[in-house]
Amino acid sequence: MNEQGHDVEQESRYLSRRMQTSCISVFVAANIAAAAAAAAAALVHRVDEEIQFNQTLQLNSRHLQLKQALKIRRRYTGNILYGHVLAKTSLEVDFSYGRSEDFF
Repeated sequence: MNEQGHDVEQESRYLSRRMQTSCISVFVAANIAAAAAAAAAALVHRVDEEIQFNQTLQLNSRHLQLKQALKIRRRYTGNILYGHVLAKTSLEVDFSYGRSEDFF
């Protein structure tokens, strides 16, 4: 017993348990914070992958649109060229025969 009438051994055990509980709490909190940080980093990485994937899809889609437009343009340009050749050779324009590649 000390001067105030407290049992020193009991108080020491109590403080030791409190210290252990505090250390465990800090350890658990640190692990939770580390897990949350790892989850956030994984989420950011996944979002970056999704953005990159969507950009790739948009580029591929745009590439296909341009390719299709170029095909259509070539087809109509070929028909017009073919029509001009017919007009110069036989004085009649007939677009029903097909593309200019068929003629040449």
